Amino acid sequence: PCLSLSVAGPALRIMNGSEEGAALRAPRLREQGPLTLLCARTPGGRTLRLAWWPDTLDAAGRRQLRLAVAASSRHDPILPAVAA
Repeated sequence: PCLSLSVAGPALRIMNGSEEGAALRAPRLREQGPLTLLCARTPGGRTLRLAWWPDTLDAAGRRQLRLAVAASSRHDPILPAVAA
């Protein structure tokens, strides 16, 4: 099956051929050498891990993914609110 990521509002969603994708919870992005790794939780509580090589995700795509994960993490209801 073909999976794609979508940024819909404050949520990072994974699309699996359906119009409405599942919102990912607690997404974390890590760059390890040439690999870009995404780890997140599905609504069912399962861990989802995706990896990209440089030939499958260019610099612009990595930047877009970093920004999407950062925006999604700020609005994640699992994280406690911190008073400034």
